[in-house]
Amino acid sequence: FNLNGIPPHAQSAMATDGDDLERREALQELFQAGGIRKEDVQRPEDVTDIEMVLDDSCRMTSLKYFANLRSVCLIQQEIRKIEGLQHCRSLERLLLNENRIKEVGGLEKCSGLRTLHLCFNDIEELGDGFVGLDKLEVLWLAQNRLQSLQGLEHAPGITELNVARNQLQSVLGSFERNTGIKNLNVSGNRLCSHGEIPSLARLPVLEELAFSDPDWGDNPLCRLSNYQTYTLHHLPNLAVHDRVRLGEKEHSSARAAFARKRVYYNMRIKLACRQAAEALRAGESLHTDCRLRLASRVEAVARVLKRLEARTMEQELNPEEAQVPSPDGLCIDVASLRQLLLRRQEELADADAVWEDFSEALRREKETVVRSLLLELRTGGNLRWENGTPGKEPWATHMEELIQACFRREDFAEFGVIGLKVHRVTRLHHSALHLRCEELTKELDMDARQLEYLFYVPDPNEVAADIRTTSEEGFGDCEVGCSSTTPSQPVDFSPTLLTNSVSAAELPRLRLLAASPVGQAFARAFQRVSTRRATNSRRGPSLADALPPASRGLLLVCRSHLGSQKPAKRRSFTAAEDTRALWPLLPENAPGTTADEADLFCSRLDDSKQCVWQLSRA
Repeated sequence: FNLNGIPPHAQSAMATDGDDLERREALQELFQAGGIRKEDVQRPEDVTDIEMVLDDSCRMTSLKYFANLRSVCLIQQEIRKIEGLQHCRSLERLLLNENRIKEVGGLEKCSGLRTLHLCFNDIEELGDGFVGLDKLEVLWLAQNRLQSLQGLEHAPGITELNVARNQLQSVLGSFERNTGIKNLNVSGNRLCSHGEIPSLARLPVLEELAFSDPDWGDNPLCRLSNYQTYTLHHLPNLAVHDRVRLGEKEHSSARAAFARKRVYYNMRIKLACRQAAEALRAGESLHTDCRLRLASRVEAVARVLKRLEARTMEQELNPEEAQVPSPDGLCIDVASLRQLLLRRQEELADADAVWEDFSEALRREKETVVRSLLLELRTGGNLRWENGTPGKEPWATHMEELIQACFRREDFAEFGVIGLKVHRVTRLHHSALHLRCEELTKELDMDARQLEYLFYVPDPNEVAADIRTTSEEGFGDCEVGCSSTTPSQPVDFSPTLLTNSVSAAELPRLRLLAASPVGQAFARAFQRVSTRRATNSRRGPSLADALPPASRGLLLVCRSHLGSQKPAKRRSFTAAEDTRALWPLLPENAPGTTADEADLFCSRLDDSKQCVWQLSRA
């Protein structure tokens, strides 16, 4: 109806009557649903507790008339949104289990809230729903759809947290501001990594922890090797683990087991360091001998050149003696001798460059071995490397055959490579990634035998570091960011690329090596070795024979399932192109493009069977 023409005091009276009517209807609805008593309808300010379980559904907006509420329990009430609590400043306990709530909100005025249960709802993220809840101590969010605990930092006073049976794949860094947690239940999620356990050592008062719970289920990491020993070692203050009370016997057993492992791995680390030192001494001895020979040649040529230059100057000062033959028989051209001296000096400099590269490679190899052993110890044996030799172990032989089948000799002709030899195959046992792979194959309803072997395309500038990081941590999130730079500017882009071609994985690294100073030194050294072999087949050992060739490389072979695929708009590439640098320029990766669930691929222009895939960003 239209209020035009009605005096202001009459409009106010009508609004008041309307509010009173709405209030009476809301209170009557609660009374009929069994949430309050009859006398509470007249005096809602006296109500401190409301409990409704399996009753007729009610609206949370009715709670705004109960300013002194301390406890609210509304279970199975078809509630979709938290509301009506703006006047409930004394509220301490709120139970809203088994509803249809999709987001956390409407609690900003409940600064005194201490207990909050939101189990069995449809919550996908926490957002800013806990802002202002500094006194919140007990929080249950079990059986929701949470994929992250971001937003938990707004409730720093939590001491008991239950986030069981959600969709969490990691809780690393989730409790940076929640260091007061004493009881934590993360069972029934998708936690696979052994790194989840030591991250909880940042909770100094944690006493009860559950990765596995008979009521909620377990996590894949519960199937890791040495799971309980590993947990008790990193969390020595635990009193209850996976709903089982612990005693001193369990903790002392874990300490003793880890101490034995530490002694074992320390022995292996010392052995690796000793072997590296012996190899370095042997290489240094060989380099010293080689350098002495080269230096003596340089000195000999320098002496002859100095004498020849002195003789030439003497003849210029005494022209009448110019036709007199030299008593030493020096008939060598000065320019030729200077060129010879430059070649000898270059050979000496190349020997020093090759030695520096060898010693640095040996140092990195030692650090890699030590790092892998320490990582194996820290992960409780759940991440370890196994070395194999082709021809001895069947799995190593299979890898050699795979690599040989994907190698094209003509692609490497520019580097003088005429063949490929697999010296060593290292198999990675990564329990966390294996468990994650098992989960994905179950989700896709496929057999693990359907997985195919592909090569990872690393960053050619840091091949060893990139492969090491990828093998330890996996591919991670394949989602990429969009850069606003133009193609001519540096592109901040790290696509995850896989290929079935050895060329696509190795050629970019070889080109960078060939253009580097040490690569050029290698090329000159091997050219000299080849020349000497052609002229003297009975020469002695040289430094170049003892060092690894410049073409030695490293490949990471992955078992992969590519899923749905579609060709990129630029469908092909050439052998001369670095696919890792090419990929950011594809139209699909331009700023403003959206993620696609399909894996993009490009095929090689002269051989369509050679392909490179970019893992999807979805």
